[in-house]
Parts: sequence; C-alpha cells; structure tokens
Amino acid sequence: MILYLLLINIFNYGADEVWIELKDNIRIINARKNVYVQGENFRISSDSAVLYETEDIDSAYLFKNVLIETEKFKIFSNKVFYDFIKRRGIFEKNVKIETDTFKILGDKIFYDEKKDSAFTNEKVQIFDKVNNIEITGFFMNYIPSKRRGKIDSLLFIKIKEKEDTLLIKGRTLYFMGKNLKVKENVILKAKDFEGECDSLLWEEDRILLLGKNPLLKTENSHLKGKKIEIFIKERKIKEIFSEGESFLKTVSEKKDTLYLYSNILKIIFNDSLRPIKVTGKGKINGEVRK
Repeated sequence: MILYLLLINIFNYGADEVWIELKDNIRIINARKNVYVQGENFRISSDSAVLYETEDIDSAYLFKNVLIETEKFKIFSNKVFYDFIKRRGIFEKNVKIETDTFKILGDKIFYDEKKDSAFTNEKVQIFDKVNNIEITGFFMNYIPSKRRGKIDSLLFIKIKEKEDTLLIKGRTLYFMGKNLKVKENVILKAKDFEGECDSLLWEEDRILLLGKNPLLKTENSHLKGKKIEIFIKERKIKEIFSEGESFLKTVSEKKDTLYLYSNILKIIFNDSLRPIKVTGKGKINGEVRK
C-alpha cells in the first residue's frame, strides 16, 4: 500500500513504506521504496529517505537512484543530503547535474540552488553541449547560469569539431561567460597545429596566446611573438596576427625556407595551412634559404 502525506502549502511526499519517530520536537520520517517529495517548483525521488520535519520538511537524506528535477535542471546521484530551508545539498556517488546546455559529472558535488553555485574539490567533468567542449580537472567552483568560475587544477580541455579535436592543457581554467581562459604552462594541440604559452584565451572564432614567448607551429611554419592572435573558421586557422618581436619561419612548396622578423606580422593561410600572404608593420627583416 502506498502512503501519501500532505504538508500544508509547502510539500507533499509519499512512499510505499513510511514510519515516523518523534525526537526533540522533530519528526523523523523514514521512507522506503518509491519515495518522492513534491514542492511547488521541484520534485525529488529516491529508493529510500530519512526526512526531518518541524513545521515543514527541514532537511533530508536520500539514498540510491536520487533524482531532483526543476524547470532549470536535473540532478542525479546515489546519496544526497539536502537542506530545504537553505536550498542547498551535498551530492555523492555518480553525480550528474544536467541542463539543456551543459552537464557536470563528479563523485561529490556541493550545490547551492539560491546562489546557483556548484563546488567540488574532487575530480569533475564539464560538458558544454552547445560548443561541444569537454573539460576535466579538480577543485571546481562554477556558476552554471552565468558560466563563470574556475578549475584550480586543470587536466585538459577538448574542443571537438567533426573529426578534429583541439586539446588544451594548463594549470588553471577560468570560465568567462562564453569564453575560456587558461593560465600557466599552457599547451594546445590540434590535427594541423600546436602551440605553447603562459596564458590562453579561447573564443568561438579566436584563440589568443599571451605571456612570455608564445609559440605556434604548423607542419610548415614556426611563429613566435609577444602576443599571437589566431583567427579560426570551422576549427581551421585562417589568419594569424603576431605582435611584439615577431619571428616567422616557413617552408614554401619549393622547399625554400623564409625567415621574417618584425614587430608586427599578419599571416593569411590557405586550407593546407601554408602562408599565402604575409604583411608586416614597421621595420621588416627577412631572408630566404634554399
């Protein structure tokens, strides 16, 4: 027999089996099998639960196959402590927080609904469904609605486009709305190019390499500068702007090697990632070696 209980104006809840204890003016409600808690803007279900109630449900422990659903998100977990007054919880074991645009996976995640903030000091994965981006690291603090926060110990970022993947590694990742910033010992690798820098800013159609002596390499070219700006279309390099003590080494189809030095260089590439036009600003030095 399913038992249904109603709490005035706030929650209703039910389960196949329910027994209630009273301790220090707190009702302790033990529930098993097909447990649910229904609020005005959410629904929670689990295999079993312990609910703590004074006038209304104050908090709960939920176990196995826990699902929290709101209009904005779903949270899956196997162990949850949830504070209904402060509207925040601790989610453990196979945690998944999901919306239409992103998904977060981890083994232990703290989530504050009022602040819309997710935090963990353990390993976490974030999937951006819109831009097809996968992020893995440790020590995350993230505000999903604003897409802002950081990962203190980044393992990698994978930005996928058809058969190609741009891999980015570094120490710290900052979420900046639609953009990503990676700092310290940054390495990036793709099918047709790779690079190094101290700081990287990723935008949908642009990558900015900053810091001490950023470096970019393709099969036929080698570029250094104080700031390297890469313009991308369909994950292909179309144009590069290098500023500050810029140096370009490139090999032509005739196997000649061109060396160029200038404060500012602008390089346009063809689909084979060979420079087809190079312009400079200020004094330009160059030589061709056979």
